[in-house]
Amino acid sequence: MKSDKFDFQVAQKLVEAVEQAASQIDVKNGQIEKKFNNLHQFFKDAGYDAFERDMSAADSSIEEIIRELHHISKAINMYAMRLQDEV
Repeated sequence: MKSDKFDFQVAQKLVEAVEQAASQIDVKNGQIEKKFNNLHQFFKDAGYDAFERDMSAADSSIEEIIRELHHISKAINMYAMRLQDEV
């Protein structure tokens, strides 16, 4: 029979998964930013200037996503700890 009780091990795995996702997104974002800058420097083409605003906006959005993922994992962890204290 399936239990509906909160599983603290599953909660911890979820926290780890969310943190790992945030870390991977951060790494990939840095790689994309580096490649974009390398291409801009290599070609020295003014055409890339038009994309700088878009890249900057994308970077800001991605950084916000990373902050939110950290916030979510912290909230899950705090919830699990609160439930564990009540048990």
